[in-house]
Amino acid sequence: MGKKLDRYENYPVIILLIIGVAIVFSISTGSSEVQLSGNCVDSDGKDFFTSGNMRLGFDTYEDSCKNFVTAIDYYCYGTTLYATETCPYTCLDGRCLTLEQAETYCGNGVTEHFEECDYMNQDDAAAKICGSNCRFSS
Repeated sequence: MGKKLDRYENYPVIILLIIGVAIVFSISTGSSEVQLSGNCVDSDGKDFFTSGNMRLGFDTYEDSCKNFVTAIDYYCYGTTLYATETCPYTCLDGRCLTLEQAETYCGNGVTEHFEECDYMNQDDAAAKICGSNCRFSS
């Protein structure tokens, strides 16, 4: 008589097959999301210079700015759901801006919350003394 197969004998093969399908699906969809733990997914991988979101179960948390210099980046790590970071220049739309990014707003005609003035803003009463760096001249 032949050997009787254990009903759990094929489980490793099935598990490897499931993992393989998941990897192929992940590569084919081009997903940039970082699966951190359980049912928690962070779209930007705790990058304060990128605005993203974190999904925990059915809840979604959007990265945001606490004020003009503090970014709130939601991510999962153990019991931590978010972290705050003081931005080197400013926070805008849920992310810290680099110096180069912050400089692109200067001269756009809008006095942003991180600018003292904007030399292209004709409504700015101080436009005559606003420097090209969007700071008041001394």
